[in-house]
Amino acid sequence: MVWVLDERNLALCAIITAGMQFSFFLVACSCKFDKVTDFAGGTNFVVLALLTFLMAQVNLQIMRRAL
Repeated sequence: MVWVLDERNLALCAIITAGMQFSFFLVACSCKFDKVTDFAGGTNFVVLALLTFLMAQVNLQIMRRAL
């Protein structure tokens, strides 16, 4: 796995989650409706799942080259 901030990339996931949730909160607050927050939760899950999957694939390719 590619290490960005820590070994398991938990800090990177926390930063992405905080940034996405805050940006969706600003949209929900300015437009005065709550439907955006539900979309934010689902989108956040998908983005983090894809990010961690793709970062693991990079590590797999690096390990194959080493062999």
